[in-house]
Amino acid sequence: MRNIIIADNQDISNAGWHYLLKNQDDILDILDVSEKKELLTLLVEYPSSLVILDYTLFNFESVNELLILQSRFEQVDWILFSDELSDEFLRTLLYNTHSFSVV
Repeated sequence: MRNIIIADNQDISNAGWHYLLKNQDDILDILDVSEKKELLTLLVEYPSSLVILDYTLFNFESVNELLILQSRFEQVDWILFSDELSDEFLRTLLYNTHSFSVV
């Protein structure tokens, strides 16, 4: 069982994630964050969470910043979703770690 952190500032997709996850038996809690600082705070508190991240709306500087965050919280798994991720971004991310999935 694990916590899910939803880092999505779009109301419609956030509501969709909650709908999809609400009946799952292996979830301890679903937590929402609206900025990167909140995300870091929750990752410290729940270091083995699953993070669902809308990358383009969450103010990360680069793929490297995300990789550094992943190396700091090695037990966290990530699901990224966006329609604006470049091929180079995806190659860098997916070839450097197995902690990320992309939708």
